[in-house]
Amino acid sequence: MEIKNKLFPYPVLCSFNDDYIDSIFQCLINQSKSFKEIIIEYQIDNSNKELKDMVDLGKSEYVFHIECPNTSYRKIVKTDALCGSYKIPLEKVNDTITINLFLVAKENIPGYSNSNFNKDYSNITFQVLKGNILAIADPYKIVVEKQDEDLGKIESIFSIAKRAADDSAEIKIELNTDKIKLMLNKEDYINYNKIVNNPVFLPALQSILIFPALIYVFDDLKNGGFEDYADKQWFKSMSKTFEKNGSILNMELLENKTSFELAQAVLDSPVKRAFEQIVNMDLEEEEDL
Repeated sequence: MEIKNKLFPYPVLCSFNDDYIDSIFQCLINQSKSFKEIIIEYQIDNSNKELKDMVDLGKSEYVFHIECPNTSYRKIVKTDALCGSYKIPLEKVNDTITINLFLVAKENIPGYSNSNFNKDYSNITFQVLKGNILAIADPYKIVVEKQDEDLGKIESIFSIAKRAADDSAEIKIELNTDKIKLMLNKEDYINYNKIVNNPVFLPALQSILIFPALIYVFDDLKNGGFEDYADKQWFKSMSKTFEKNGSILNMELLENKTSFELAQAVLDSPVKRAFEQIVNMDLEEEEDL
């Protein structure tokens, strides 16, 4: 969203004109990443007393316009707070996000004037309408880096294999290898291979295989396995994924979060997505009848 060089029929506080003197309207933004989210923390600097008073009186508000042109994601966030935070789902964005901050009138403001107007406007009043922009901060851009490692992809750190002779229905897990090895009986392994390459079944496979396996892995790490597996490739990949999402895979994290919570975060609520996928498949079948 580009609004520089736009002409307004009234003074606007911004960096690309001189409508105001001795006034600042800007926004300091810090970004961080957690699993599946970009976290935006903002601090608004509005040094113009009259404009600040208008927010306090409920006549205007701060409005964030968040946009990702690559995915057409757009979000409007309204607030009267000078600081706060907002979360952007990673699945909704890609490449670049632009954040614009405006001060917008919430009601008609007849006869608007400001003691910090440029002298060219010093004895002039203006009619400001509801929805008009009163101030504009410089835009802030975020480059979205998608994860190289996706633990939700079964082939990333998991190896699915068939057990040699044991026909037990139980799944066996082997952690002392470079990939976490899930050992299936013959029938389960055949069924797995029938659906593994179909993306429709990915949420279900994550819930059936990967989710419980990750819970087991985190339990094992909690119970003394942390040092045992530090040199394994799956552990290094998992640690890298945590780092990219603003966390460190260490004993402190394991002690403060349950294995269930950690597995859910890594896979972005796989059970919920599996239910949604199954329901959508049922609805599609009903429409075809």
